[in-house]
Amino acid sequence: MKCLHRLLPFALVFLFAFTRHNDPLPIGSAIPKADLKLKDISGRQASLKESMKPNGLLV
Repeated sequence: MKCLHRLLPFALVFLFAFTRHNDPLPIGSAIPKADLKLKDISGRQASLKESMKPNGLLV
């Protein structure tokens, strides 16, 4: 148990040291990497651009 209490602070520092802080996209901005093919839950390959409907895309 003492070992866990000693390792926890190092694990937290390691976790936060390597996280990326990206700026949020403003509403109405273009989708980054819209043509990148991703696998959906059914196993089908689809891009965000292909999934977009006339009213937009909610992610």
